[in-house]
Amino acid sequence: MKIQNSLELKSAILRLEKSSDKQKQELIHSFCETYESLKPRNLIHSAVTRITKSPKLSSTLLTGAGTVITSIATVFLPKKLLLGISGKVIKGLAGLIINRGVNKISAHSGEIKKGGSNLFKRLVNKFTH
Repeated sequence: MKIQNSLELKSAILRLEKSSDKQKQELIHSFCETYESLKPRNLIHSAVTRITKSPKLSSTLLTGAGTVITSIATVFLPKKLLLGISGKVIKGLAGLIINRGVNKISAHSGEIKKGGSNLFKRLVNKFTH
C-alpha cells in the first residue's frame, strides 16, 4: 500500500502503533509464562509430572527406589548400629543379631521393594495433586 497523503500516513502510523502494542503485550505475557515455568517449584512439578506420565521411566524409578531402600536396610544400617556398641561380647552378640536381621530383610527384599515403590507412588501423587 502506497501512502498518498498525510491522512493515510497518520492512519498507517496508528495501525503500526496498535500492532506494536499488541506484540508488546504478547511478549510480556510470554515472558511471564517463561519466568513462572523456570521457578524451581514449577521445574520440579513438571519433571515429576513427566515422570509419572512415562510408564517406562516411572517403573525404572520405582525399581531403583526399592533397590536403594533394600541397600540401606542391609548394608548401611547394620554398620551404623555396630559402631555405636562397645565391648567384644556385646559386639559379637549384636553382630549375630544384626546378621540374622539382615538375612531376614534380604529374604524379603521383594516385599521391601514393593513397599518402597508404593511409598514413592504415594509421595509422587501427593506432590502432583
